Amino acid sequence: MILEYEDYEFVGAPSGTEGIALVKREPPDMVVLDIKMPGMNGLETLAEIRKIDEALAGGDDLGSRHDHDAMQATRLGAFDFIEKPFTSERVLVTVAKGLELRELRQENRELKLAMESKYEIVGDSAPLRAVLEAVKRASPTNATVMLLGESGVGKELVARTIHRNSPRASQRFIQVTAPRFQRS
Repeated sequence: MILEYEDYEFVGAPSGTEGIALVKREPPDMVVLDIKMPGMNGLETLAEIRKIDEALAGGDDLGSRHDHDAMQATRLGAFDFIEKPFTSERVLVTVAKGLELRELRQENRELKLAMESKYEIVGDSAPLRAVLEAVKRASPTNATVMLLGESGVGKELVARTIHRNSPRASQRFIQVTAPRFQRS
């Protein structure tokens, strides 16, 4: 009622399983969960929902504060907790923060995709196919890769392609440029 009174569109589910089905059918902007629910508890439900949409903002309602539940919920992606009994103001502030977080995550994802598309390797020559084959072999490994070549040949493009296809793709790409050595 608090959310509907403030013109938020609210859809409720009586259990975690039904909530997950709702999220799959019509993804919401935010999810508010109770820790104690019939069948699947709030933490289990949150874990399943985050598999569906990792950018989905989540807030948990802790019936009575339990630090263990709060820490586990944070690890699963919850961004805030509301203790019972809660006030209307606390709920509205949490929802506003959650929606802002969702927007920032979505914007971040879109910016990353836009940046990555800038670094795509385009072409179909035999030497380029050989390079892409080497990238395919190196990407799934944990091996250190050193790229050597003249300025402008595409070392950064190759490095980014390896990173994008590696087990570390979710981590930040850090570009390191070695100093040039001159013979004296």
